[in-house]
Amino acid sequence: MLTKNSLVIYRNFPAVIESVSADKYGISFCPNLQPKPGKGYPLQSQNVREKDIILLSDKLVTSLTAVCDRANNTSLCDNIASELAELWELFRSDEETANKIMTFSEITEMMSSVGNDDLWAIYQTLCNDIHYEHTAETTFCCRDEQKISELKAEQDKAAQEAADKEAFMERLKAKSLILPDDAKYMHEVEAVAFGKSDKSRIMKDLGLKELPETAHKLLLDTGVWTAARNPYPARYNLSLKVSDVPLLPPSKQNRQVIDHTAFAIDSIYSDDPDDAIFYDGEYLWVHVADPAENVTPDSDADKQACGRGATLYLPEQVIRMLPLSSVSDYGLGLCGDNYSKALTFRIKLDDNMNVTDVDVMPTLVHVKRLTYEEADSQSDSAELASLYTLADKIAARRAANGAAFIDMPEIHMSVDITGDEPVVTIDEDLKASQATKVVRECMVIAGEAAALFALRNSIPFPFISQPDPELKEDIPMKDGQPDGLAGNYQTRRCMKGRIVGVTPAHHAGMGLDIYCQVTSPLRRYIDLVAHQQLRLFLSGQTPMDKDTLLQKISTADIGAAACGKAERESKLHWICVYIMQHTEECYSGVLVDWKAGKGIVNIAKFGTEFPVTLPRTTPLNSAVNLKAKNVNLPEQAVTWEVV
Repeated sequence: MLTKNSLVIYRNFPAVIESVSADKYGISFCPNLQPKPGKGYPLQSQNVREKDIILLSDKLVTSLTAVCDRANNTSLCDNIASELAELWELFRSDEETANKIMTFSEITEMMSSVGNDDLWAIYQTLCNDIHYEHTAETTFCCRDEQKISELKAEQDKAAQEAADKEAFMERLKAKSLILPDDAKYMHEVEAVAFGKSDKSRIMKDLGLKELPETAHKLLLDTGVWTAARNPYPARYNLSLKVSDVPLLPPSKQNRQVIDHTAFAIDSIYSDDPDDAIFYDGEYLWVHVADPAENVTPDSDADKQACGRGATLYLPEQVIRMLPLSSVSDYGLGLCGDNYSKALTFRIKLDDNMNVTDVDVMPTLVHVKRLTYEEADSQSDSAELASLYTLADKIAARRAANGAAFIDMPEIHMSVDITGDEPVVTIDEDLKASQATKVVRECMVIAGEAAALFALRNSIPFPFISQPDPELKEDIPMKDGQPDGLAGNYQTRRCMKGRIVGVTPAHHAGMGLDIYCQVTSPLRRYIDLVAHQQLRLFLSGQTPMDKDTLLQKISTADIGAAACGKAERESKLHWICVYIMQHTEECYSGVLVDWKAGKGIVNIAKFGTEFPVTLPRTTPLNSAVNLKAKNVNLPEQAVTWEVV
């Protein structure tokens, strides 16, 4: 019967009835049995209905404070546990009670010297006693020996794990982990460092902010990670798994045989050549790898490529957008003296370098591979001289139309992580070759020609546009062009983002009224989907509609943007590693801008910019010699001194 001073359970807390009315009970309850220093227990009052509380015993207690005091009496609770263990033996020895479900009152009646204020101490001890199963709010039954043995083993295991974890935390605080054994405890920290989680109990217990950079630092400081661990692809949810989707072998059927040898001019580091060029005096021929022959819309390979958006080029590895077989099957010039399979753009230009005609056809073509350096050494040859001249004319036409020609240092970086320490190799300033200009102009004009072909034939197409930049008045200029690295850097900063859509529009950076990208289908999905549209049209099939195309473009753009960010941050990661490994090296830089009171210096060695403390009177385009004082790898920050 519920009456004043009855001990009840309210939301699993001890509670005592203080008053009784017609349909309500006034109770005080204790949500925390740990008293606050100088304040006592955090008792609370509440009016409740009978259904909200459970009567624990008919016996009346003195007060809730007295109940809480007894429940906190360690000696009392130990004695209760001993007596409950003895009772368990008694219950188990009697067939009637061995498996009987007993009420709390039935059990307490069997106990000696039980005071009313001890009831909650008995209840909480009983609930936690391994010998008894808590079957309902106030009922219990005895467990058998086998179950108790199993639970003891679990408790012992949990206790050992807790002890091990406590010892680990002490080692972690001292930054003296036992590796590799302790690494298993750091998985939650790794999840934060990889951007997979924003919660870590370990970091919270250490008083650390649960941020990727903080987690990265902790992993480095404890030796769980080394500088060889690049976390950025994972932070952008990029897969490092190579595509294993099988592709059909390429076919030579329904392809026009081309009677000239085209030139695939590329970096010495390129192993996926996807374009080749030839100029016969009348037509510019741009031959492009043709994986769309077998990577058809909505095939498994297409869906995977769309999700990736682009090939991921990391200094330590390359994760291709398409299956590896696509490169060996369709890479231009990789088949020796045999024909390469291409989708060819035959482009006719007038004297002003405007596209007057374009044909698109699947072809078989002989391709000769050249590096930029090899091409430059043969620039006066009969095969290449006309291409160099043509490229100059195309560039002049685009310049007259306001194209932006931004010339900044570029590098090639490779990293070998197979040894004990990562080996970072940097090849500086790859844009010195004139052959890069030849290839660039031919690729740009192929993009314009393909876009015109699609427009004239009403093919839904991934057109690319770019709004006009908002150039600052104080950008360093000379003869109407950006002056030095500072002018080029600031001009680049003013350029607006590209827009990919199904409606053609002006591309300010290219100086073209219509443009698309079609020359890298092995490594960019937007180029691949453009090829798919062209192939569907050429075969007499219906190309994908605009809505379908937009959906694919949107999905691929997300993946491609993530690839771009991961590539940039990975590059900066390995630059920081290089600087850490070459502590005595000095670097040449050029002041290109000012930001937040610091000079922005482009360091040619790395092809990137760093903030540096400099006198504010230092002129833009000034040469600056620097040496690193400190590198914060997780923050990708370098502190420089001028030397």
